[in-house]
Amino acid sequence: MILSRLSSSLIPCAYGLILRDCFRNLLLILTCCLPSACSMNGQSQRVEPVDAATTLTLKKKSSQRSPYHLEIHLSGQLDGQAMVRWTDSQGTLVREAAISGDVDLRWGSDWYQSSASLHYQPENVSSGQLEVYYRFKDH
Repeated sequence: MILSRLSSSLIPCAYGLILRDCFRNLLLILTCCLPSACSMNGQSQRVEPVDAATTLTLKKKSSQRSPYHLEIHLSGQLDGQAMVRWTDSQGTLVREAAISGDVDLRWGSDWYQSSASLHYQPENVSSGQLEVYYRFKDH
């Protein structure tokens, strides 16, 4: 709303059309580039194959110091249902969820360990793709 007001207020001036086009191009660039800039500290792993159970070990980068938070994002598409479980290094359950169809699951929690486990258990999945994006925030 603010952007539309700003954009429309630029139109009446002598160089309004040029400013409006520049503004629109800037918004387009920010829209395309901002998501990739926000994920620069993140990592990803693909669940392959999606029809078999697997456990992914999510580890902080070696350049990172002591983590204090972990964000996990599962994204993709499954033609059936699967269970995902997030556990700590001792196997204690942190979160779990059933996923199916178009997957867009986001978890986050305070986290003070250098790794975590994500357990994937398909129930009736024969095809699809699933990507796990994660980021350890550190001090």
